Amino acid sequence: MTSMQIYWITRLDGIKNLGIGISAALGLALGLYLIWVLVQDGEDYEVKVLEVWKKVKCKMITLFIFLVLSIIANVLTPGMKQMAAIIVVPKIINNEQVQELPENILKLGNEWLKTKTEELKE
Repeated sequence: MTSMQIYWITRLDGIKNLGIGISAALGLALGLYLIWVLVQDGEDYEVKVLEVWKKVKCKMITLFIFLVLSIIANVLTPGMKQMAAIIVVPKIINNEQVQELPENILKLGNEWLKTKTEELKE
């Protein structure tokens, strides 16, 4: 593992927090823009709903798409602990020495039990 990989693994939590901030900002911008458009057209906005929608449809859809993409990217980006597990766990599981540990520990435990039972018998 290189130092650059370690650096980016430690930055993953910050990237996720940035994604949360961007999602919140986009959601807020979407809501405020909708409110601004409805208030700007005057008090008779029930009659002009279709006109207002025609004016802002492209901008609202664009903001909504970016909001959804930001949320999806944030959900799919692993955190530092998850990425460490993704990298480390397969290496540990596939290591032959680690796979031999349970058998060695069992042999050691059996030998210890034999010596202890022989000591008790005496």
